[in-house]
Amino acid sequence: MNKSLTIIILLIAMISYGQNKKKPTLGLLSFESLNIDNYAEAEFLTETVKEIFVASKRFKPLDRSLYAETSIFTEIEVQKNINFINGHIVKQGKLDGAKFLVGGKLTSVGYKQGGNGEYNCTINFSISIIDIETGETMDTKTFSKMADITPDGLDKTSAMANEIKTFRKKIQNFIINYSPYEVEIHKIKKVGRNGEIIIIAGKEEGIAKGNRFAIYEVTDVNGKLLKEEITQFNINELKGDFSSGKIKRKDIDNLIDLFEDPDVNLSCESIPSKSII
Repeated sequence: MNKSLTIIILLIAMISYGQNKKKPTLGLLSFESLNIDNYAEAEFLTETVKEIFVASKRFKPLDRSLYAETSIFTEIEVQKNINFINGHIVKQGKLDGAKFLVGGKLTSVGYKQGGNGEYNCTINFSISIIDIETGETMDTKTFSKMADITPDGLDKTSAMANEIKTFRKKIQNFIINYSPYEVEIHKIKKVGRNGEIIIIAGKEEGIAKGNRFAIYEVTDVNGKLLKEEITQFNINELKGDFSSGKIKRKDIDNLIDLFEDPDVNLSCESIPSKSII
């Protein structure tokens, strides 16, 4: 084969592969503050959630900063126009194929100045994951300080930032574990008396050892999708752009039959770890 033609074919294949690995989109709503005076804290929470989703490598957050209609607002104007902004994100999310929304409410913020002049911040908020088509809340969690262990800040802004940082790991665990993330199954095979599954997702998609997935049989029933769980597995090895896990002995034969049946639709989705918070 002509060398130049070979190079062109390889480039096309690489481009196609990159397109197939397109990250799923999520609609990132602006946090709503119950007290408009706390607009800066609400903005900080919104940006924190966005950073966590970007760092996860699994999703492409869709927020108001991408659109002229909603990127023009100052922080306090965001709260005054919260319904318009979030409504626009919902609309764009549907157009861009987003399956769910992430947003939240900032319920209270309090500051206390110590004898050394530094501030301590107490903040309470909730985060919700919402089905973009039905508007149904899939999961929600409230976050509040459990003990007075937050480092003080030289001013209110740094105190607030320090307080939110203490929640970062819990926020990450919640939104990453409870956000639907579907992967493609590459292969299912028997290994001895047990089984192995290989999925097309690796480190670049934020996959790590110990991540849990479930496999469902998906059936269309009068236009509605019925999902029936077949089995669950943990990721135990990363192989570049692929990851693998062990399938239970009692499930492997049935799972291989379903996987090889062209009339059966299987879905492999991330599920919460047994202990995430």
